[in-house]
Amino acid sequence: QHVADTTVKGEYRFAANTVRVAPSAPALTEASARIGFTAQRLEIADGAARLYGEPMRLSGGTLADGSVAIKASGNIATAALAKAYPLPILAHLSGRTAWRTDVSVRGGRSSVVLRSDLQGIASSLPAPFNKSATEKWPLQLSLDPSEGGAVQTLGLSLGDKLKAEVMRRRSDARWLLARGGVAWNETLRQADGGILVSANLPVLDVDAWLKAIDSGDAPASADAEGDGSQWPLSALTLQADALQVPVVYLAEIGS
Repeated sequence: QHVADTTVKGEYRFAANTVRVAPSAPALTEASARIGFTAQRLEIADGAARLYGEPMRLSGGTLADGSVAIKASGNIATAALAKAYPLPILAHLSGRTAWRTDVSVRGGRSSVVLRSDLQGIASSLPAPFNKSATEKWPLQLSLDPSEGGAVQTLGLSLGDKLKAEVMRRRSDARWLLARGGVAWNETLRQADGGILVSANLPVLDVDAWLKAIDSGDAPASADAEGDGSQWPLSALTLQADALQVPVVYLAEIGS
């Protein structure tokens, strides 16, 4: 008889679970947390898990405006990434670094921002991506859905040099590229139906980059979604003060 006066309050605890927040997301192992809830509020406390074998912490809850904010932090080792995603470029990275993530959920829409200064990771990639483990390179990755989750905008920035943005749209069970752009030391521009890459470099060592991206006999990642045809290159604009290319010697051919 007093339905309007009814209140809901509860708590759920779990431990030593394996959790995937999305089918294509990496598994969170040894996951545990305490989740408290009422009809209006949600609270996540004592959240812990392992991501790629490294410990992470998680907490969150409902804010005053009704949105839900979740914060996570931990460390990531390049060796674990290279094992999960056998990409040639990852073989040139070593070490581990700290990261933190902010997730905002509002009206069924979740946006994600991941940040790391990459300190602790060394890179033997050719310039301009070679760095020592002591250097800090502020990295930010973002995922912002729209149109009810049918469209996703992926963003990336690395300091004040590298910026990238890709918009993709779900078609049936696949994600298809709508437009995208990547810029190094240039204004970010995008192309429809492909990725427009622009870069302004002091030196470009073509031979070194060809060796760095040579996959050899490396197997494809089982977690890869689709193939490279879903990320077509629309245009490449390159400015370099010096260009280093492989020297090819041809023997003299006589008659």
